[in-house]
Amino acid sequence: MHSLSSNYNKKSITLAYTFWLLTGLFGVHRFYLNAIRSGIVQFLILGVNFIFFAYAIYYIAQHYPESDIPDNETYMESIFFIIGFLLLIQITWLIIDLFWIYFTIRKEKQKHEDTLKQIKAFE
Repeated sequence: MHSLSSNYNKKSITLAYTFWLLTGLFGVHRFYLNAIRSGIVQFLILGVNFIFFAYAIYYIAQHYPESDIPDNETYMESIFFIIGFLLLIQITWLIIDLFWIYFTIRKEKQKHEDTLKQIKAFE
């Protein structure tokens, strides 16, 4: 029983929330909690959003060097709508992760405690 108890890799809730606060948009807290697929998706959403944002800045710099952007520029409105939509997805995901982190760590702790109880029952 001692070997299982000492080998248990307990995840720190403080560290998980620190990752969430400092690198939440990159999905680092999900990688830390072994949610690799969703961490990759979160990182890719950030990457796609960055590409759209960089393209929007490039487009504005090339086509409107004097900051004379017309009010009826529907193309740029579409680009900024996509950027805003992706940011909304990321912000919503981060808010959900506030609760997800707690419940994920609690579930893992409970699973570990149940395993220890099963082992103790066989002794």
